Amino acid sequence: MRKLLDISLIFILVCVIWACVPKEDEVNKPNVLFILADDLGYGDLQVYNSKSKIPTPNLDQLAKDGIQFTNAHSPSAVCTPTRYGLLTGRYAWRTRLKQKVLWPYAQPLIDDDRKTLADLFKEQGYYTAMFGKWHLGWQWAVEDSLTYPWVRKIDGNWGGKGIDLSKQIKSGPNGAGFDYAFGVDYPNSPPYAYIENGWIVGGQPQGKKTKDMFGSGGLANVGWKQEDVLPTIIDKTKHYLDTISQPFFTYLSLTSPHTPIRPSQKFEGKAKAGDYGDFVYETDIYVGEIIELLDKRGLLENTLIIFTSDNGSPAKAGDEAKRPKEWSQFGAAERMFGHYSNAPQKGYKAGLYEGGHRVPFIAYWKGKIKAGQTSNQLFGLQDMMATFHSYFNEEMAKNVGVDSYDISNYLFKNNFNQPARDHIISHGGLGTFAITKDNWKFIADSSSGGTSYKYREMLGTYVSKYPGQLYDLSNDPHENNDLFATHPEKVKELRSLLINYIEKGKSTPGENQDNDAYPKEWKQYNYLKEGFDEK
Repeated sequence: MRKLLDISLIFILVCVIWACVPKEDEVNKPNVLFILADDLGYGDLQVYNSKSKIPTPNLDQLAKDGIQFTNAHSPSAVCTPTRYGLLTGRYAWRTRLKQKVLWPYAQPLIDDDRKTLADLFKEQGYYTAMFGKWHLGWQWAVEDSLTYPWVRKIDGNWGGKGIDLSKQIKSGPNGAGFDYAFGVDYPNSPPYAYIENGWIVGGQPQGKKTKDMFGSGGLANVGWKQEDVLPTIIDKTKHYLDTISQPFFTYLSLTSPHTPIRPSQKFEGKAKAGDYGDFVYETDIYVGEIIELLDKRGLLENTLIIFTSDNGSPAKAGDEAKRPKEWSQFGAAERMFGHYSNAPQKGYKAGLYEGGHRVPFIAYWKGKIKAGQTSNQLFGLQDMMATFHSYFNEEMAKNVGVDSYDISNYLFKNNFNQPARDHIISHGGLGTFAITKDNWKFIADSSSGGTSYKYREMLGTYVSKYPGQLYDLSNDPHENNDLFATHPEKVKELRSLLINYIEKGKSTPGENQDNDAYPKEWKQYNYLKEGFDEK
């Protein structure tokens, strides 16, 4: 009996010890800080463009200490659809949003039952927080008789009546899986106020946008200063990171260097690319302060930091509420200061040349990611969903991450030999499509609902006598030699592939899915499907 008791005690002791030992999957669950800049170009950082006229010492060092990717792409060349793609692993043109971005006071673009990155991290036991720009819609408190688009301008202002900002705004970041959220809808539209967990900080705004502020007219907190927005978001983020005591997934969605281009006074004149350059420099300094904070807390060894941008830069020099109008035009920083935000890529934000959607992407994890690496492997921001599912050894449901590929080999295994994907679809601000496969890129040119040729030319896109464009990026990375007329079979192949991925409801292997909206007036799709051969 004594021997039996001894054996039982030993067995119990072993079980207790085994239960207390961290399992491998628990040890290797890092904190994740995902930083998304707004309108930052591929060539703004000196580590990507040695001729950049903007000092970016902290981001340059982050790249040198980790992995610098040179062929990363945003799901769209404009804001809202990229954020949707990042958080859901799905192209936003599968939703009701077929072109451009959400307007002020828009309804949520992410459905309540659509799984997000934040949902995934919550399932893994993380605390999830979002700071900064949301721009994916909210469920605003309105009168019963009013429905979207009641947000249209009234007396020159957005949301002039029918919206009660003293009540909690539903959905938004908290409805998309974030435990905590602080920031703005987007900084160049009303309400000009901070929103914390769905509540307007300070209650119903009592003022309106003043003439010295860039953006759409509408409600604003009295004394609202646009140059205070970025520092306030950073201060909130730093306080959170300085006090959080559990594994975290933090989505820092910066408002810079997007308009309103209002750097803080202490950063004025620090770069040689106008207000825009100073704003990028300010962004770099804040990223450095966050890294320093994590280092002081001893968290860098267990924190994956990713820095990227939501699309290419418009290369503006400043905003027209503060400067002459020419400062706010696309390419102004180039013409006025000789700074090329998207260098060496061609084109600008909203367009489908590489400058519109090829973005800087840096990954750093002290002691885990080998320093000094550069990779030219193709991937998109929408690939984060499949990548983190893979990292956590979680299978994705068939309707989750339908356009997301696993790049965990690149991020976590220092293995760049096997490509994660052979194609990527790009979407322009005017709703038009491009697809790149095996370094061949097809751009489908359409009128985009009557948008003027002058505007399209300004974006650096669709300046072609043909109904589309074709480029061999292997031999022509700057898209100077249009091969549309000489390679009709390649055009046909890529066009057919693009149509197939649109109609399947997904661009990854597996069972077809439904697109949310398939309106008859979806002009860009109809152009691909039916009108292309008539041109």
